[in-house]
Amino acid sequence: MRSLVLAAVCFFASAPTIGGAIPSRVDDNRDCTTCLTTEFDRLVALLGDDVLRDMVCRLSSERYTPGKLSSAMGIPEGQILRRIKTLRGWGVVRAVRRDSATTIIEPIPGDGTRTLRRWARRYCPTGERCGRPTGGPEAGDGRKPSDSEGGATPGDRVGFDPKYAAARDRLMTQIEEEMRETEVYTGRSRLSVPVFKTMSDTPRHEFVPSDLRDRAYYNGPLSIGDGQTISQPYIVALMTEILDLKPSDVALDVGSGSGYQAAVLAPLAAKVFSVEIIESLYLSATERLKRLGYDNVQTRLGDGYDGWPEKGPFDAIVVAAAAESIPRPLVRQLAKGGRMAVVIGEEHEVQQLVLVTKDTDGKLLSRNVLPVRFVPLTRDR
Repeated sequence: MRSLVLAAVCFFASAPTIGGAIPSRVDDNRDCTTCLTTEFDRLVALLGDDVLRDMVCRLSSERYTPGKLSSAMGIPEGQILRRIKTLRGWGVVRAVRRDSATTIIEPIPGDGTRTLRRWARRYCPTGERCGRPTGGPEAGDGRKPSDSEGGATPGDRVGFDPKYAAARDRLMTQIEEEMRETEVYTGRSRLSVPVFKTMSDTPRHEFVPSDLRDRAYYNGPLSIGDGQTISQPYIVALMTEILDLKPSDVALDVGSGSGYQAAVLAPLAAKVFSVEIIESLYLSATERLKRLGYDNVQTRLGDGYDGWPEKGPFDAIVVAAAAESIPRPLVRQLAKGGRMAVVIGEEHEVQQLVLVTKDTDGKLLSRNVLPVRFVPLTRDR
């Protein structure tokens, strides 16, 4: 469960194809105004830049001077000005000089305002700056998270807390929107009903540190300590979706982290085996999964690169950290007809979410699904 963010990168001037190269990441030393040509590219950049994302949330409903924005966010004005230049290049804000000493940054009326507010509705951690009251999701088929609870009342679900219901609803809407927007890369326009249900029902607030619970249903990664993160919910949903799990499947989760990915997999598979190399994370994830009643999940302290050969072969394997190449031990432990979702690429370089399948003859096939940004797969050296 170690994704930093969905790739904070600059795409080539032409729209990238699936698996297309990405020349660089977004950071304070590079302005990406000219290299992001599609709205999807810009949304990827927003996901990778907390300051830029917060600016969008604020500017969607209020005008600021650069100095006021710097003060409100606690960010040096130079960083604010660089990101204002990026937003102006995207055609969503403008600088209006009121007098010789005052410049106001505001949304461009019309398309710019609508685009800024649409982004803010998706990425603001709370609803107060999003341009409209927060409400339940409106998925393409009318699904709502409340629909996923079957005959049980919400309080019957493990870890359910009604105070997070609105945030959960908003998150599921955002995930469904991103599925539609990334279909050209992933080949999937929506979540299957079982994956939608497990993403909705899994109490993400139980898998983040207590001081971050107010952001638990924010569609982005969050720190869980030891230099690791809980992955962005959209990426967790996508990686789970492409595994095409069946109720009889046995799954391997490489990199337990807080246990969130294992919890998402648990209702979809017969058994889930989860390996974590960092002892403190292993201990807390094991306690958490047991407390929340995930009885079909078994955890182990060890090097996930080597898998868990005693429990294989596995019908599905998910590796939520970046390996330099497809781990050969995991390939050996993948069952015939099995599927593996794994991130390939070095830190700060091009990375791809890759789907690896093994056919009934044992032949491997792989394809790039989406450019992403993950922390490296930690090894036991």
